[in-house]
Amino acid sequence: MEAMREGVAMEERNMREVMDVWERLCSSQLFMQQVESLSSQEVVGCMGDEEEAIRYKAEGASKFAQARFEAAASCFTEALANVSELTEEGKHLASLLYSNRAACHLKLRAWQHAISDASASIMCDANNVKSYHRRALAYRQLARFSDAVKDILTAQARLADKDQLHGQVKNELQGILRLLSEESKGLQDPPPNARTSSTDGEGGERIDRWRSPAARVARARGRGRDLIAGPSHACHAL
Repeated sequence: MEAMREGVAMEERNMREVMDVWERLCSSQLFMQQVESLSSQEVVGCMGDEEEAIRYKAEGASKFAQARFEAAASCFTEALANVSELTEEGKHLASLLYSNRAACHLKLRAWQHAISDASASIMCDANNVKSYHRRALAYRQLARFSDAVKDILTAQARLADKDQLHGQVKNELQGILRLLSEESKGLQDPPPNARTSSTDGEGGERIDRWRSPAARVARARGRGRDLIAGPSHACHAL
């Protein structure tokens, strides 16, 4: 009986020591950032296989060039499973992979997934300009114009004038600002076909439909379609 009590007491002491170590680790901001990164960004394990990750990355880029966007996204996912974000090199590679997968999601019109992957890319490397640009494109498709403008401005600030993306980002910023202006005007001044009066109130219903969130998203998607599919767009190539 005495031996049992001693065993229980020893287990309790060991547990307290483990909890004490854990609390000290949790008090470290760096440690918690790494835990959050590993748990929220699909990275498997703490040690990666860089050669395997690079192989899948190249395969994904090849499939993307062939317009096989779902297959490309799967390759980038496999690559991410072999990346260790506990090193600076791993973080940089992970940022590229998340950004590439975000480009796939844009092509597949999976806007929210594109936002999530672009955000994960930025968490790994805050200077990844393509990720801000791609997230802005997804925000635009969801009519989240203010968020889109913030990302475009951030991307523009990080670009050198000689960068090949500079002109595209500048044009995108102008396009989003134009949409914001049109949206603001549209709330006050709907188009003629929406203002058609009717004794049964049909005109008012048309105006309500024009101003509805669903209509705003539809207009944003319609006007932004060429930015996703066009051959000159930054997401046309990785």
